[in-house]
Amino acid sequence: MASKFEIDMLSAELGKIDILLQRQSDSFSLSDLSLKKRKIEVEKQIQELINHRSNIGEVALLFNGDPVTGSYGINADFASDILAKFNRMIDTTMELVTRSRNVKHSATDATLEHIPSNLCITSIAHGSFGFLMEEIDTKPMPLFATPIKEAIEKSADILDGVTSQDDERFDEIVQDIDHAVFSALKQFIKTLHKHNSRLKLYEAHRSFDFDNYAITRAYNRTDQSEVDETEVRKVGRLIGVLPIEKKFEFQPDGEEELISGKIGSRFSEAYIHSLDTNEKIINKKWLAHFTKKTFKTVQKERITYRLEWLEDAAKGD
Repeated sequence: MASKFEIDMLSAELGKIDILLQRQSDSFSLSDLSLKKRKIEVEKQIQELINHRSNIGEVALLFNGDPVTGSYGINADFASDILAKFNRMIDTTMELVTRSRNVKHSATDATLEHIPSNLCITSIAHGSFGFLMEEIDTKPMPLFATPIKEAIEKSADILDGVTSQDDERFDEIVQDIDHAVFSALKQFIKTLHKHNSRLKLYEAHRSFDFDNYAITRAYNRTDQSEVDETEVRKVGRLIGVLPIEKKFEFQPDGEEELISGKIGSRFSEAYIHSLDTNEKIINKKWLAHFTKKTFKTVQKERITYRLEWLEDAAKGD
């Protein structure tokens, strides 16, 4: 179960216990002993959850608004649709996480330690109405965060960015977003907006509250936006690489302006190999393969590049 959700539920119970104890402070009864005992138990559970660090994926989605009837029920069509859209967003994000991990491990001749299982509904969440979802696996607890856990965290950050009142925060998020992830995100937001639904999302140790204003803001942004990706090849010189920031600069032949942007996973692997073998790649002529991403809104268009890999420049002749 998502730890942050449990902590919030237990904290609410603790608050109610404190109120009851204050009301009975002038008298003594067996109920006082029972309440004090329960208070100690709840405080212990909260502390254990704060100290707990799970490496598997877990998330709680709580809905409110038109599709929800108090804490008693939720429209079945909406529930099945929105969960499918959420799973699609997690799946597309997880594909990127897994691809990146495979490159990192192949560079060191290692294999992935943990193969993620499906994200499953494990319980109903009350407060409004929602679902607890967890990664189910019969293997021992992994030593590191699974791809599903990382995908949930990244998806939560993306949702937080596209709903933010800060336009710069939104621009920062969409600059790095993948076409498939953006498409899945767009459908998820559209479904929430269509049904006038609010959402509270809990992952392991964070929670996000998306009210009607936030959902409408995200819908207006994503519905009027498109992300297109195309492959581009250019011959030129690799001017520099910043491996920690994962950025590059490339000077195409016959062009005045440098191309700069992020480096892709395949190039990252090749760059690590070049460091191990002392192969010179900087200031050398290459046929560079880029992914050119165009992010379009009603007001503006932004173009970014991702360097995927390099080939011998002779192949570009």
